[in-house]
Amino acid sequence: MQGEILRKELAIISIDKARSEIIGKHKACKGKGVKEWIIQDEKILLPRTVVSVCKCKKKFDTVSRLILSNIFYWKLINQQIYHKVVFDEISKKKIDLRKEILYPYIKRIREVVKNPYGLLLLGKHGTGKTFVGQKVLYYAITRGYTAHYIEFSDFLRMLRKNFDEDLDGLINEILNVDLLMIDEIGNESRKSDFVIGEFKTLYKRRIQYNKPTILATNYSYSQFKKLYGKSIESMVSSYSRILDFEGVSNVRKAQSVTGMGSFFRELKK
Repeated sequence: MQGEILRKELAIISIDKARSEIIGKHKACKGKGVKEWIIQDEKILLPRTVVSVCKCKKKFDTVSRLILSNIFYWKLINQQIYHKVVFDEISKKKIDLRKEILYPYIKRIREVVKNPYGLLLLGKHGTGKTFVGQKVLYYAITRGYTAHYIEFSDFLRMLRKNFDEDLDGLINEILNVDLLMIDEIGNESRKSDFVIGEFKTLYKRRIQYNKPTILATNYSYSQFKKLYGKSIESMVSSYSRILDFEGVSNVRKAQSVTGMGSFFRELKK
């Protein structure tokens, strides 16, 4: 698919490992990724071989596209988006995130990827912002669209090392996907004219090409505006639904405590 050459090179080791785990160890097709059986062809009165794609190959195709997109697929598959109430900065009201935003956004993903309107997810660590954003990317990928997840500090590191053609091509591939998520905005080591300028440039580019972007930050909206200034805030507020996860419980901490408790209980057996 267009825009995947350099991203595929970057992810090739992880993709090969997934192929070995998913297809290579699948007993039903003996690691071939296809199933074969012989039938009697009534027209020519001779046996012929019928081949069909095995379910392990279909699973691998999805997993490889998630790896390609830098998404933690093992945390997404079979995981549901649970009920969350968030604060909508535009309407100044609390809304049901799943019902009011995510379900319509995912259901109409074909229209979503043709428009520049995305999401800005605000709130403290562990409230589920990354999971929610990546889950939207997951649904886009399973419907045949390109997507990518990247932390802002990693993107800035690539820009600072941008002295060769391959890296420039990789950056362009990432910026040109149908749906892009930029996480941990504001966690870069220091704010500078370079950082603010690049943030503005990449976001403006996505808008110009009618491509939606999901942004996530651990800051509040007032802190975000103070960090990046009126120019970026104006663009983001014009093209993003701004949703504050304030008041949402720390899901990550709750899951970690539960998992840790189970681990230590097992040790005592």
